[in-house]
Amino acid sequence: MELADHGIRVNAVAPAVVVTPIYGAFTDPAQIDDKLTAGVGTFHPIGRAGFRLTLRQRLCTCCAIGLPG
Repeated sequence: MELADHGIRVNAVAPAVVVTPIYGAFTDPAQIDDKLTAGVGTFHPIGRAGFRLTLRQRLCTCCAIGLPG
């Protein structure tokens, strides 16, 4: 809001922790969901990591219905 007076509008998405293929380089892919949920669940508002498909669906819905901003 502090930039609105200057005619600058910023749209951003900050989804926090999202399960992506990079995690497979650090841990067994079959355990990624369990490990991230155990770690993220302690501080993340929804109690788990997000998923790319869910994030993509929400973003497409917002764009399709033309939310203001």
